[in-house]
Amino acid sequence: MKFETQSGSDDPLDIAGEGTAAPLPPFFAKVVCFVCLVLGLGILALATYLYMQQVEFMKTALRAPAQIVDFVEDTGDIGKNDTVYRPVLRFVADDQQTYTVTSTVGYSQGLQTLGQQVDVLYAPGKPQEADIDSFIGNWISIVLYGLGLVFFGFSLLGLFLMWRQTKAARG
Repeated sequence: MKFETQSGSDDPLDIAGEGTAAPLPPFFAKVVCFVCLVLGLGILALATYLYMQQVEFMKTALRAPAQIVDFVEDTGDIGKNDTVYRPVLRFVADDQQTYTVTSTVGYSQGLQTLGQQVDVLYAPGKPQEADIDSFIGNWISIVLYGLGLVFFGFSLLGLFLMWRQTKAARG
């Protein structure tokens, strides 16, 4: 594939159309690369920790059918437009006692309904910490891996561009 700019350059990084790749301010580029690298690695480390915790939890977690008996309205700190509804769940645990817990995950209004049947997961001996069995709730670490890879990828792209610019400047 051949790229061509207004100046006739076939360099896909020739943003300015001057025949050479547009230079990045060195300090700014280094700071952005460093921040992306630190964020990317930090998010990847957090995702790995959360993934390992979830795998260990899933090995011993108990599942129980539950019913949504109420919703708790939860307004965030940003404003009134970010209201979510956390379901209140009632279920019978393996000790044959009935528990009522509020989910840690909030949903937009209408995604779940009063009386809806859902499954909950809880650690043995800790039914008061039960929560809805959902893909995103159980595997948020996978989403974090993706985010971490994006930041890490931006840092690598920035380092590559700085290396290429330095190489071109040296001739």
